[in-house]
Amino acid sequence: MQLQELQNQPVVMFLIGLPGSGKSTFRNKLPSSYIILSTDDVFDRLAKEQGLTYTQAFHQLGFTIPQAEFDKAFQDAIQNNKNIVIDQTNMNSKARGKKLRLIPKNYKKIAVIFTVSDDVLQQRLDKRAQATGKIIPSHVLATMKNSYEEPTKAEGFDEIRHINQ
Repeated sequence: MQLQELQNQPVVMFLIGLPGSGKSTFRNKLPSSYIILSTDDVFDRLAKEQGLTYTQAFHQLGFTIPQAEFDKAFQDAIQNNKNIVIDQTNMNSKARGKKLRLIPKNYKKIAVIFTVSDDVLQQRLDKRAQATGKIIPSHVLATMKNSYEEPTKAEGFDEIRHINQ
């Protein structure tokens, strides 16, 4: 992705894809000028602080605290006109729309869609589960996959990019 054309106005990138599709790997390669927003990062931090695995933290803590931290960081980034990367699955227009409605018109809104073969995806998820304890049950993954709606410019995106891995 060429970033030099994005320097004249703030950017918000919605990373869109299943867990294990490469979103976080991609975002970790972006310049440090981007504010990374991820509820998974909050869960990881809380899990580590409490000596839990990600999955244990997810079930024990609920979504309220991670979502509140995400929302506050999102508002702070917008108020300060920062470049933002939203690293969540963002699989359907309803999930994306809640965030898109909060983004000022001066932002360039980019959807970055990550696709990967089922075999590679499963390998990545298995490896992640062994390394981190983050387990995504197959029925949850199937529900996410079935909820996918292709982002559109009519939805509010200025640009839509695809990354196939």
